[in-house]
Amino acid sequence: MSRIKINESKIGRYGRMRLVFIKEHRKDLYTELLFSGSLEDYLCELNKEVLDRIWEYTCQIAKEQGIDEELKAHDQMAWVGTMNAIKAQAEEVILNEIIRE
Repeated sequence: MSRIKINESKIGRYGRMRLVFIKEHRKDLYTELLFSGSLEDYLCELNKEVLDRIWEYTCQIAKEQGIDEELKAHDQMAWVGTMNAIKAQAEEVILNEIIRE
């Protein structure tokens, strides 16, 4: 039996994370996607969805906390630190919602 190759650069970071998760915890889904030939497309779309959701969530939280271009102009280090923390928070929320479902 030949092995099916997945283009890991195409599926992105979050696609790779989901691939590992479904191989270990959702074997039925993995097998179904693999044999239907839609695994790579599924992972690419999921990666895009995660990136979009992280961006949306990050923007929403930054707006709620008043993190704006004015702060960026006056204290760039504070802005970068705060945005990194917000992005990490957003990523954790989205990973729990999408990757580990």
